Amino acid sequence: MEKETERFEAQDDEGHVYTLIILTEMIDTTSTDSGGRSEIGGRKRLVLDDGSTVTPLGGDEFRIVDSGKKLRRIR
Repeated sequence: MEKETERFEAQDDEGHVYTLIILTEMIDTTSTDSGGRSEIGGRKRLVLDDGSTVTPLGGDEFRIVDSGKKLRRIR
């Protein structure tokens, strides 16, 4: 199951602002001995709030896969 683990804004060169979401695949680590539920974060993926895939370029820079637009994180 994926879980939203972070949300932030980034801007393209034309000034448009986008909401980026980090989704983390949660791995069930519950054992039958512990009796409680536990999980750890696994693989992460980055998407826009409309579901479009985003690729990290390093640091605070990202690229929207479909359009090729480059984004920079807003601090």
